[in-house]
Amino acid sequence: MSAKAKKEGGVKKESRKKERREGLLSFIWNGVRKNKISLAVMLFLDAAFIAALLLLGSLVMAIAPSLRISSILSMPLAAIWYAVSLMAAYALILLLVYSFVKYMVLHYVRSLFTSSALSFSRFWGFYALNVLLLVIFGFVFILISYFIGAVKQPFAAVGLLVTGIPFFLVLLICLNTAHALYHSSGDNPIRTLGKSLSFIFTGMGAYVKVLGAGVGFLLVVWVLLYLTGLAIYSTAASDYQRYVSLYNGFRQASEVLGPAIIYLFVIFNRLGFYAVVLRQRHDPAHH
Repeated sequence: MSAKAKKEGGVKKESRKKERREGLLSFIWNGVRKNKISLAVMLFLDAAFIAALLLLGSLVMAIAPSLRISSILSMPLAAIWYAVSLMAAYALILLLVYSFVKYMVLHYVRSLFTSSALSFSRFWGFYALNVLLLVIFGFVFILISYFIGAVKQPFAAVGLLVTGIPFFLVLLICLNTAHALYHSSGDNPIRTLGKSLSFIFTGMGAYVKVLGAGVGFLLVVWVLLYLTGLAIYSTAASDYQRYVSLYNGFRQASEVLGPAIIYLFVIFNRLGFYAVVLRQRHDPAHH
């Protein structure tokens, strides 16, 4: 082995040792801090997707107003199948747009942590993976909805919490993990889906760090908003006009901050799960 090869091997080993010593949150923060352009492009893609989603939805409703649920229920049976087929086609087109944008987003997420070249050679497999996820979790959602609908009040609310929260968490973990696994490996969609389901249990320690930090952030924000509301009430309760003015300002600020905070939660989980998958692929013993 040449001296140059030995030197390069030593540098790679030292880099891996440094990564193992680095905590998950530090790993994510350093990636964002060093690659701000990739983060900016990712944010732009998200904004462009939301704009395209709103435009497409408005266009479809303008062209085919019969696709509204109220209109479909009043149709004859033969027309219902036609409308459902149109809705399925619309869902697949929407999923295609989502897959295209998310595939590019994953490239820029990966580039935060390691060098990456954008290639669409595996895009259709990624789209097939999203179709599988939609079918599986859509079917489970229908079963849960049927179960909750069959439960009498007041137990329906309890049933919603008992089934809805685990469903949302499993969906969140499986979706982020499946995307990260497929994008960072050469596996096919079915194998990736199987790995993502098993990864929920085998990598739970790393997931707790990601979800815990995200949920902790949401709790801190909620406490701050709650304390702000109490402060408004305590300082302006005796002056109704001032209270209404302050409360309206607080409500408007909350309407703006709410979606922004949820988006930050989504971004953090996206980066966190990709970082978890990337680190465990390079070092399976790393949690």
